[in-house]
Amino acid sequence: MDAAISGLRAADTMFAVAADNIANMNTSGYRPRRAELTHVAGPPGGPGRGVAVTHVAAAADQQELPGGLSGVDLVTEIGASMVAATMYRANARVLELHGKMAGELVRLRA
Repeated sequence: MDAAISGLRAADTMFAVAADNIANMNTSGYRPRRAELTHVAGPPGGPGRGVAVTHVAAAADQQELPGGLSGVDLVTEIGASMVAATMYRANARVLELHGKMAGELVRLRA
């Protein structure tokens, strides 16, 4: 369950970063940011504990553009939003199924 919650939090951060980038696409000199994610290891030989946002920073490969243009690419931001939406749906589904399983276990024990 912790892994699904961490996935929801990471997806939320990815949405927020993409939204900030889109909001600033007409801001002169703005450099788009990216959320960097990392795997959170579990116990040795056990399952992982989810994902964490390590930091949010300007894209490393992004350079200043001439003429005061921003470096925001709308296609990239829409793609990032789609990835975040998929992450969110998948992790929300895991939590939904966890709740159903817990309810069924309670029912069986009664």
